[in-house]
Amino acid sequence: MKTTAVILAAGLGTRFLPLTKTINKCMLPLGNKPVIQYAVEECVDAGIDTIVVLVPEYDTSIQEYFTPQQAIEETLTRMGKLDVYRSAVEQAEALGALMQFVTVSYADGRYGTGEMMRQAMEYIADDVTHVALLHGDAPFGYADGRQVGGLSAMMQAMVAQRRDGVLAGFSVELAERSKYGVLMGSPGDSDRLDRIVEKPGPDVSPSSLNANAAWYILPVAVREYLQDLQPDATSGEYLFTDAVSDLAQARNIGIFSVDGVYLDCGKPDVWLAANNYLAKVRSS
Repeated sequence: MKTTAVILAAGLGTRFLPLTKTINKCMLPLGNKPVIQYAVEECVDAGIDTIVVLVPEYDTSIQEYFTPQQAIEETLTRMGKLDVYRSAVEQAEALGALMQFVTVSYADGRYGTGEMMRQAMEYIADDVTHVALLHGDAPFGYADGRQVGGLSAMMQAMVAQRRDGVLAGFSVELAERSKYGVLMGSPGDSDRLDRIVEKPGPDVSPSSLNANAAWYILPVAVREYLQDLQPDATSGEYLFTDAVSDLAQARNIGIFSVDGVYLDCGKPDVWLAANNYLAKVRSS
């Protein structure tokens, strides 16, 4: 199995305006590093050495963070502080060497996670069998102060259960289910994905309380379903979850349950809560 990772970081970040006029929301800090770095480290820990990062055309903050900055180095060399600088940035720059930055275009009016992934698939090599998709403001599961439910565990579960792919899910209360995309299991095999239902209403069976954590490891065959994707009737967006639901009808896609506390950084209030949680567990 050869896997390339795709990290989505091309959103507009409207919930964080005006801050996101000057910085990508995926560069906001979670603990002592930007939230996107956790996603990149997950890929490396899982043995993935090719990482495609989708970025918006108007923002270069992610590229600047992960790549060397000669002008800064020259200035700090003159000041005799280069060693301090190098020790602080070497980890991020080493990760950057594995990353390919791709600018997402919305010129034809198509937008949404499905459109981002359609463009990303153009950069997946022919010998790649699987693609791992993470969001740059990705959620993290924590238990007992440590991160759990990473890509490595997902890959191991996929192989052990002989699945074609796997999605990460986290448990939610019934009253909260309508706020999320929900992973619906197949009849007779609740751990096999049947479809993803976005923010289900009371007419949808409440049997599934597994919300979509938006971490995926899928066969590259998902490309075929992205080509035929239609815009959502309500939002007009091209949703990646629609392509995954279609893929699940033809392929054996598993559901991997993430244990622990779900840390989401996609909204200001939950991003703040995630930082408060990390500060608490790291000080205990």
